[in-house]
Amino acid sequence: MASSTLTESKVSKTLNWVYEKASDGLLNMESASEMAELYMKKYPNNKLAAANALIRAQNVKSAASGFITGLGGLATMPIAIPMNLASVLYIQVRMVMAVAIIGGHNVKEDKVKTFVFACLAGNKARELLKEAGVQIAQNFMLQSLSADAILRINRMVGFNLIAKLGESGVIRISKALPILGGAIGATIDGVWTNQTGNMAVKWFVDDNKVLYEQ
Repeated sequence: MASSTLTESKVSKTLNWVYEKASDGLLNMESASEMAELYMKKYPNNKLAAANALIRAQNVKSAASGFITGLGGLATMPIAIPMNLASVLYIQVRMVMAVAIIGGHNVKEDKVKTFVFACLAGNKARELLKEAGVQIAQNFMLQSLSADAILRINRMVGFNLIAKLGESGVIRISKALPILGGAIGATIDGVWTNQTGNMAVKWFVDDNKVLYEQ
C-alpha cells in the first residue's frame, strides 16, 4: 500500500473511494449518516452543538494510533497510497459528510460532495474556491454549480492536499515508515482535522455562514 509518488489523480481517486466507503460504512465503523444520527440524538434541535461535539470526538479519535492503524478495510483500496494517508482522509471525509448531514444536506449530490472535499483545505478553502473560479456569495447551497466548476474545484483540492502533505513532511515520513498511526495523527490531525471540521460547520450548519456560487 506504499507509494513513492502522490499525484492529483491518485488523490482524486482515493477521495472518491473514501467518500463511497464513508457513505456505506467501513467494516464495523459507523457510516457518515449513522454518525450524524448519533449526534443529532444527543443534541436534538441544536445542529450546531451536534456538529461541534462530533468534531471534538473525531479530533480525539484521529490522534489515536489504534483508531488510525485499525482501519483495516482501507487495505482493499484500488489505489496505492500510504495507508496512514488514506486513514487520515477517511476520517476527515466521513466527519465532514456527517456534519453536512446534520446541516440537512444531501451528501449524494455532486455539489455537496465537492464542497465536502473542499473542506479538507481547512483555512485555505475560500482561497481554493476563488482560484477555481467560484465567487463568494450568500447561501451557495441554493445556487447551481456547473460540471466544469465541480471539476475545477476537485482538481484544486487534489493539488492542495499534495502541497499540504508535502509541507508537513508526511509524504517523506510515509516513504520511510508507511504506518505511523499516532505520530501521523498527532502531526496532521491536531490542527488539520479541527480546521476541516470548523470549515464544514461554517458551510453546512452555521446559519450566519457566507458561502459560494459560481
